[in-house]
Amino acid sequence: MKRLALLCLLIGFGLVLRGQGRAIEQFASGSNDKQWALLHIDPPNAIVTLDSADVHMTRNGVVQAFLPLGKHAFVIESPYYHAYEDQFELTDSCKVMLDIHLVPAFGYASVRTPLRGGMIFIDGEFCGKEKTPLCKFSEGTHRIRIIRDSLKFYDGVFQLESGGKKNLDVSDFTITPASRSEMTATRLAKAGLAGGVATAEEDKLIDENSTNWGMLNLHANVAGATVLVNGVEYGLTPCIVKGLKPSVKYRITVRMDGWREQTRMISVKSGEMPEMEFTLKKK
Repeated sequence: MKRLALLCLLIGFGLVLRGQGRAIEQFASGSNDKQWALLHIDPPNAIVTLDSADVHMTRNGVVQAFLPLGKHAFVIESPYYHAYEDQFELTDSCKVMLDIHLVPAFGYASVRTPLRGGMIFIDGEFCGKEKTPLCKFSEGTHRIRIIRDSLKFYDGVFQLESGGKKNLDVSDFTITPASRSEMTATRLAKAGLAGGVATAEEDKLIDENSTNWGMLNLHANVAGATVLVNGVEYGLTPCIVKGLKPSVKYRITVRMDGWREQTRMISVKSGEMPEMEFTLKKK
């Protein structure tokens, strides 16, 4: 009787061990209807969407999921990288392990300008005063605007290829009045606050005063020369002289140490902005 009881105990213990072994095996290789998928992704801050619905954030570049057997589609996305789409198939024999390296979709660019106090905006965001650091941008077209006070000295675009690097020197100015959103953006940037140029619609809104008064687009062969209007210092070349009463004559003087001073008379019409070019000669 004791032998029979001992035999039963041993058989039961064996069954338990066999069951535990089966559980361990299922954990390692999956179960009858599910299996593990393990994705190693570079860069590590990607987002993985499985089967168009199940979204996973990577942990140190790794995503693991316990999924039903069969085929599974996935999309991997990360800022400044091309999206990656593919699929894998899970079976009950072993788990799937994938190493995926996303293709970069960015380059680097920096901007410099000789305009003293020029605020540089790239894609509407303030990036630096007179120069910017080498910044990462997505491939494609990007817009540069250089603004000082209420004047826009440059508005242009540049193309950036994936893996490319550009160092842009901007000195070919075409001066126009800044829009309301651009002037707001420069004030926020000077105050150290976040902000950028708003919308394309706002970008078209010109200062209302510009339609009631005349302006003067003033250039000189020497940058940084002092501009005087009726004997009062107004700014430095190049600059736009604003607030000129229509049909009134103004005395415009341009001077700089080491150069011969020049003076001209001008009158403008309401809402117009004629150009005036000064060519200074050395003393």
